[in-house]
Amino acid sequence: MHLAACHCCGLIQTLEGIAGRADCVRCETRLAHSETRRDNQPAAAAAAAALILYVPAVTLPFLRIERLGLFSDNSLLGGIAALFDEGHHFVGAVVLCFSVILPLLKLGALLTLSLRKNWVPQRHRAITYRIVEQLGRWGMLDVLLVAVMIAFVKLGNLVHFSAGPGLAMFASFVLVSIAASVLFDPHIMWHDSEPATPAPAATTPEPVPASIPKAKPSPPRPSWAWLIALFALVGAVAAWRSVQKEQGRLIEISFREGHGLRAGSELKHLGIAVGRVESLALSDNATSIDVAVRLTPQGESIARRGSQFWIVRPQVDLAGVRGLETVIGDKLLAVEPGPLDGPLTSRFVGLEEPPLPDAGIEGGLAIVFQATKADGLGPGVPVFYRGIRVGSILSTVLAGDGSAIEAQAVIRPEFRPLVRENAEFWNASGVSVEAALTSFRVQVGPVESWLRGRVEFAVPNTPGPEAKDGARFLLADRPDPEWLTWSPALTTGRSKAGFQRPPVERALLTWTSQSWFRTKAQSTAGWLLPVKEGYLGPRDLFPADLPTASLTFAGRTVELASATKVERGPEIVLLKTPDSPPLVATERTANQPEDGYLVAGNDAPVFIAAARMKVEKGRWTLDSAINLPDDWVGAAFVAASDRAVIGLFRSEDDTRWIAPLAR
Repeated sequence: MHLAACHCCGLIQTLEGIAGRADCVRCETRLAHSETRRDNQPAAAAAAAALILYVPAVTLPFLRIERLGLFSDNSLLGGIAALFDEGHHFVGAVVLCFSVILPLLKLGALLTLSLRKNWVPQRHRAITYRIVEQLGRWGMLDVLLVAVMIAFVKLGNLVHFSAGPGLAMFASFVLVSIAASVLFDPHIMWHDSEPATPAPAATTPEPVPASIPKAKPSPPRPSWAWLIALFALVGAVAAWRSVQKEQGRLIEISFREGHGLRAGSELKHLGIAVGRVESLALSDNATSIDVAVRLTPQGESIARRGSQFWIVRPQVDLAGVRGLETVIGDKLLAVEPGPLDGPLTSRFVGLEEPPLPDAGIEGGLAIVFQATKADGLGPGVPVFYRGIRVGSILSTVLAGDGSAIEAQAVIRPEFRPLVRENAEFWNASGVSVEAALTSFRVQVGPVESWLRGRVEFAVPNTPGPEAKDGARFLLADRPDPEWLTWSPALTTGRSKAGFQRPPVERALLTWTSQSWFRTKAQSTAGWLLPVKEGYLGPRDLFPADLPTASLTFAGRTVELASATKVERGPEIVLLKTPDSPPLVATERTANQPEDGYLVAGNDAPVFIAAARMKVEKGRWTLDSAINLPDDWVGAAFVAASDRAVIGLFRSEDDTRWIAPLAR
């Protein structure tokens, strides 16, 4: 009689007549039956899944560590290799043994006993299983957790930890390994070696007591154990693809010196990381350092032809402090991307110094300074106009015959209009001393110029044409006193940015006057500003004492005596028209002078800074050094801030001013 006890409710029941699996008649729990389970397929499937998960668990990034600006993103195998490289052979051997070798031995033995137990002789199966049980007690999770906790406690805020995808794979590996150990049934190892049970003397079945219930047969169910291995394979592939998506292209940069750069140093652009140094190696000819940099997916576009790379390191001088973040932390790389239309490439030659700030700027003005000596001149020396940096020197070389020094310089695009053909340049570096019998003069430049040098220039009050690329200028040792008094009105490219010319109309005022016995025709010209109600103009074009005056503009002639005129302030008149002009200007009022520019027809606009205007009796009187044509009366003054017209130009004798608009 075959009896079985339910391990859940403890009910003893008979298995007579049931050839397959059986369930408890009371609680319906599956009953163990030596005849129903002949293999360890579930354990084998779990062991295979654990081995699949083990590959990404030890090869993918495990922990991301940031230490004083240095990033480390090694896998478990990479960490073991680093321990051996740094001379920690004992620690590396311990981690290798308990984290790699023992788990593989355990899973390999468990998989063999589950699928191919015949490969192990009977006399060795028991000892093999006991070894598997002992290896399970030395799982590497405990050792790893202790090491990580010690690192957290000892390093505190000095080091920042974050989990990598390898940690998730490792946790899954540990859980599946535990499942494989639990599912393994050691009794199945001996099924093929159990002696045959002798047949009973009588074939009459032993009667079953009525008090013992009979278990009910369990229907056959499909085995889904191997789906565990399939899910593990899918998870491992997904983890690999996720890691690959986080990694961009690998580029190589060659430097003459490493300057303390190490694996893990960041590549930054505009203050954010766009890559990380993977390795450094000496070049084949031992004359340079080859740095392998792994870009982020977002930073792949910087690897274009023309991109410039350099190592950021501390640089301190009177001009400023740069690279201060690398004094305590690790060195880092910086990049200046090349043209957007440049082709992608993977090999670059790094710069030994940061690129000059004005080098490679499109649209800049290239000029040449000629000097007798190179004192205070060199790459990076700034060029100033009225204390504003407008460009810099790119290189300094001897002239072809060695008779002079030639300095190649570039002026930024927005300041090109400042450089005129009659401009005067001088070397403003350091201290200049002049002594004579009756005078003693000392000229001291800015502190920055003592160390780096400085070039300044001035433009006469009557500016010449704009300088062209390649223009040459003599560089004086000191400025002429007259140069320092020049104050021309110049329009910079920055003030022109986004400029839209307002629609102004040329107007001609005509009238007749009686002189003795003859009639004389007279006229004067100016400008009108179209607005919604009509046309705004200066009072000069609307004389009240000329009854015969007429105004011709925009293809029409208006008799002023019969026209409708409205005062818009003491100096501006609004001429109303039956229909609105086709194009009207944007206008507004202003209480104080503002930066802006005068516009008259198709002539180039003239920029006038607010500092060149003085408020007098409700008008903005212009600096006398500003030269403007007399026929610009009525020209629109457009604010640089919002491109709205805020006043009209007027002049009388030698005085010129802006008449602000009023409501």
